[in-house]
Amino acid sequence: MTTPTGAPSASQPTATPQASGTATPKRRGRKPGSVAKERPAIPADQFKVSSLDQVEKGEMRRKREERSAQQIATDKLAIAVHKQWVGMGSPRDWSKMPIKLWVLDRNLEDSAEFLLRKAATLYGFKLVFGQRGVYKEGKVHLAFCFIDRKAKVEGSGNDEANDSDE
Repeated sequence: MTTPTGAPSASQPTATPQASGTATPKRRGRKPGSVAKERPAIPADQFKVSSLDQVEKGEMRRKREERSAQQIATDKLAIAVHKQWVGMGSPRDWSKMPIKLWVLDRNLEDSAEFLLRKAATLYGFKLVFGQRGVYKEGKVHLAFCFIDRKAKVEGSGNDEANDSDE
């Protein structure tokens, strides 16, 4: 049986057990001994911060490449549909939402869905689809609406309508 020795002194560092295979945690902040960079104070007349609306947020977002004319038109459609949805009181019931219908050739469905999803991502909207169906002459009917990201939808007929990834 051993008797505990006193508390470790400053000259005796305490050993912290680490699990095998883990690295030591990195330190945050300035390196010891370095001096902070001097920065001028921001004048009061320039110390004004404002909020951005959805359109401005999308425009201020970092863009990786130029948007095509079709994408810009789809972006405008997304903003218009979302404003209409908000103007109607942000209904959660599919039958009361401002649903848009896009009828196009079957081979263009992926392209249309890509444009819609890209617009939703730019403005932080949730894109909700209804049931999809192929109708006469190989045409696809895409029923959709742009709503708030966290909103839940009832009665869309699409099991994926409430997925947070959309």
